[in-house]
Amino acid sequence: MIVPLPRIHLLLDFDSTLTHASTLPLIYNIGFTHQHSSHHISRAYASSSHPLFCSPSPPTYSWSHISALYTHSYVHHTHAYLPPAPLRKTLEQETAWLESLRDVERESYERVEGSGVFKSVRAKDMLQGAEAAVKCGQLRMRDGWTRVMGMARRRGGEGRGGKVGV
Repeated sequence: MIVPLPRIHLLLDFDSTLTHASTLPLIYNIGFTHQHSSHHISRAYASSSHPLFCSPSPPTYSWSHISALYTHSYVHHTHAYLPPAPLRKTLEQETAWLESLRDVERESYERVEGSGVFKSVRAKDMLQGAEAAVKCGQLRMRDGWTRVMGMARRRGGEGRGGKVGV
């Protein structure tokens, strides 16, 4: 029998609309920390052949490396794209520009996936990392974010079995 999974409503803030700083480094670092702690545990039990102690290797890239590679790709693409930003005047031109970023974004996604940073990371790990970031001040929400979360709840969050929170 297949048990349906609960609906998850995920609200990401990549442009710091809801937070005082980008959440991408925090999200990545939750996975990075998880992988390094898993790797250290597996090394401690290296002599054991029990599958419980077989964990993935630590990620191959740090956030600063991933970010630098993305920035390089983005800047290179920006310089090569025509028309340049000052000459784009229509919605169609801006839409074409955003669509042209597909390969830059896909390559970045593949680098992150290839790094293994999120391998075996569970929702519980992400939630604990987010809560810790709030408690220690790494993640600071802007005024009004509760209003946005309230709108998300009313549009299908908790009322339909989903969960909305930080």
